[in-house]
Amino acid sequence: MKKIGILVKKELLDILRDKKTLIIMVVVPVLLYPAIIIGMVLIMSMFAGAQEGERHLIGYLPEDESYVTNLKDIYEKNKEEIDLELNFISDQEGDSEFYDVWLEFSEKEEGIQLAVEYTSTEQKSNSAENALQDLADIYQNELLAENLKAEGLDESFLHPLTYEANDSVTVSESVGMNMGGYMGMLLITTILLGSFYPAIDATTGEKERGTLETLLTLPVTNFQMIMSKYIAVSIFACVTAVLSLLSLGASILFLVNSVAASADFVGFDMAKLMSWMPILLLVMIVIALLITAICMCFCIFAKSFKEANNYITPVMLIIMFASMIAMVPSLKLDYYTSLIPIVNVSLLMKEVTAQHMDLALAGITIGINLCYSVLIIWLLAKMYDSENISFNDGFQSFQIFQKRSEIKKGTVPKTGDLFLGVVILFLLIMYLGTAASVKNVLFGSAVNQLLILAVPLVIVWYMKSDMKTLFSLKLPQVKSCIGGFFLYIGTYCLMMVLSFILIALL
Repeated sequence: MKKIGILVKKELLDILRDKKTLIIMVVVPVLLYPAIIIGMVLIMSMFAGAQEGERHLIGYLPEDESYVTNLKDIYEKNKEEIDLELNFISDQEGDSEFYDVWLEFSEKEEGIQLAVEYTSTEQKSNSAENALQDLADIYQNELLAENLKAEGLDESFLHPLTYEANDSVTVSESVGMNMGGYMGMLLITTILLGSFYPAIDATTGEKERGTLETLLTLPVTNFQMIMSKYIAVSIFACVTAVLSLLSLGASILFLVNSVAASADFVGFDMAKLMSWMPILLLVMIVIALLITAICMCFCIFAKSFKEANNYITPVMLIIMFASMIAMVPSLKLDYYTSLIPIVNVSLLMKEVTAQHMDLALAGITIGINLCYSVLIIWLLAKMYDSENISFNDGFQSFQIFQKRSEIKKGTVPKTGDLFLGVVILFLLIMYLGTAASVKNVLFGSAVNQLLILAVPLVIVWYMKSDMKTLFSLKLPQVKSCIGGFFLYIGTYCLMMVLSFILIALL
């Protein structure tokens, strides 16, 4: 532990020399949430306030004066409810482009028709149209009441059945469920950004600076070295997690106490939220440890910052997608979803903001993410022991990315090339094959078979492989046939089990 402590200090000093890391770790979480949450609320309030004091011009033809007079009367009676300044202007020329909304009345067999011409992409025009729609509804109800009265009837004649629904969800729970999905995604994304640069610097940075070889000459084991790097990067990720949570809490506190958003947060219990803060901090630290381990596992393969950035980008997208699953309204944290890493943290944030949290599920969430972190650290240590990985030129199994002129004749595709070929084939079948099948089933089947043949041949041609050797057919041995049969049975059973698990989870 003493050696690891010394190495951790060294790693922390190396990371702290990079000012970009400090900016991402401190400035982003501290400023990101106020800018997004408070800024958006204030901007929306500002636009709403600007609309209230602005005049909206409503144009109409002089011959429609009698109809518009009734609308004006209704507007004056309901001015406080409409909360918009509407100016009705008679125009003989009928130039509708000059006005926010243009009205035209006409009499038909079924009654009076009000036609409204407006521009939905312009805020003023859209707001005026909404106000006129409300006025038209009131106008219609008044005309309906007059017609019913003339026939000696009342409104109960039109509405023999009344329906009333009472939502058992409190206002605070509704606000929490709407906000929770976004909160989890924001927190996880910020932690990801906080661990991204330090992870690259601690792994790829050593290779790029040429100091990894020197470190390996020290009297320490590879496990001690990778653990020191992991601890150093985790410290930065945990600091980012804590700052993010505190910044998010301060933003919510501001919204609860602000005039602009106080109506939306009636009944939101901040005391209950603050009592859960220690558990949330622990959850954020655990997810920071997991994300750090994932980032370092991929960065270890790269030899330059650019290469590491390319490797880590798909990982970032997957993690962000997993954190966005909490935005699905019907998805909640239960004994199934709490077993899915990253997703369970985002769902837990949704439960917390909805003012109810199950401590047992929170414990499972913490334990599962911690177990995954330990497993990935163990894999990371195993990979760091391999000189082939530590000093390679990236993912060597992807030879297909080399220029064809640099590929030697007779090269055999490796696992990465085969995997990439299968992915490309799958995408081509999904798009081209499906499009062909929609037109003609027989033609679509032929296209799919052609793609299955063409993709491997193109890869083999590009890599200058020996066709005869690579595609030679040999009679299988009896034990290979028996082994293949049992492998099929076992794989099929495993696939069925995984399918049932996925159905239960999703």
